Amino acid sequence: MISGVTGASAWYRPRVLVFVGILVASVLAAGVGSIVRYRAGYPLSPLESLFQDSTPEGRRELRALRKEPVLRFRAPGTELRSVEEEPAHEDWWHASQPTEISQRFRLKGEPGEVVDAYRSRAEAGGWRLVEVRCSFHLRSTIVTLTREVAGRPATLKVYGYLEGPLEPGQRVLERGVLVSLTGEAPERPPQSPLPVPIRQRDVHCLRNFDPDDPALVPPAVLPESSEAICGLLGPAEARRGISAVSSVKPRTDSLPGCFYSTAAGEVVFDVYPAPEPRASYEDDRSAQDPGDERFVLLDEYATLDGRPIGACVDTRIGPVRVHASAKPQSPGLDASQLTALARLLAQR
Repeated sequence: MISGVTGASAWYRPRVLVFVGILVASVLAAGVGSIVRYRAGYPLSPLESLFQDSTPEGRRELRALRKEPVLRFRAPGTELRSVEEEPAHEDWWHASQPTEISQRFRLKGEPGEVVDAYRSRAEAGGWRLVEVRCSFHLRSTIVTLTREVAGRPATLKVYGYLEGPLEPGQRVLERGVLVSLTGEAPERPPQSPLPVPIRQRDVHCLRNFDPDDPALVPPAVLPESSEAICGLLGPAEARRGISAVSSVKPRTDSLPGCFYSTAAGEVVFDVYPAPEPRASYEDDRSAQDPGDERFVLLDEYATLDGRPIGACVDTRIGPVRVHASAKPQSPGLDASQLTALARLLAQR
C-alpha cells in the first residue's frame, strides 16, 4: 500500500520536471529569439537583454547608430549579403569592445567606384574624411570617415576588395564591400589638408590591378651578410644625411644588418634585409612629396605624432629596411632625414 504522501510525490515529481523543462525551453527560445531579432535590427526587450553581455548605454548607442542614413545607402553593383550588430560590451578577456554595425555586400565591378560613392554620400551627410588607403598587397581600397552620433564620436570605414589569391586548400575570397560603423573615435584625427600617402591617394588604385605584378611576390635577391649591408653606407656617407652618426657596427645575431650609432653609443638607425613583397610596404609619403620609386617611407611602429620611422629601399644587393630608433627622450628621424638616407642607400 502506498501512503498519501508518497503517492502525492509520485504524482508531483514528473509534473515538476515537465514544468522545469518547459521553463528552460522557453528561456532558450527567448535567448535564440533575441539573437535572431538582434541581428535583424529590432530593439531588445528587457528579458532578451539578459542574454547579451552589453550595457544599457551600449544598446542605446546601437539604436542611435542604426538611424544613420549612410547604412541605408546602396551603391550600384552591390548586393547585400549580411548585417551584423553588436552593442558595446566586454569580451571573454574583459576587454572593452565598441558598438558596431557591419554590412557585407557582393560586388560587381571595380571596388573604388563603390568606396568613392559611399565617401560622397557620407560627406554629404556631415561625415569628415580621415584617410584613404589603397593596398595592392591586400587587394583592397579603404576610406575612413568620422563624425559625432548622438553626442559621441563614431567611425565609418568602407572596404572594397578584389578576389583573394588562389592558394592550395583555400577557397577564393569573392569580390565584395564591407561597411563598418563603430561607436568610437578613429585612430587618427581628421586631417586638413589630408596628407594622403602618395601610393594610396587614389581610391581607384585597383582599377589596373595585375595579379602577376612582380611587386606581389617576395624579392628574388636579398642581402646575405652584415658586411655587405654595412658596405652600402659608411659612417662618413651616413653623416651626409644624419650628422649625429659616428660609427657603424654589424649585427651579431642571426639576422644580417648594421647599427648606426652616435659617439655615445646610442643607436640612431639600423639597416637589415626587407624580405616581404614590395607591395606589402605602404608608402607614407604625403601627396605633396616628390615620388621616387626606389624607396618607400613606412609608418609601421610610428611615433605618437604619426611621423614615419622607417623606409624600404632598393639597393644593388637587394631591398633593405631602414628603422629609426624612437624613444620618449629622442623622437627619432623625421621624414626628410629618412628620405635623405633612403636616397643615399638607393645610389649604392
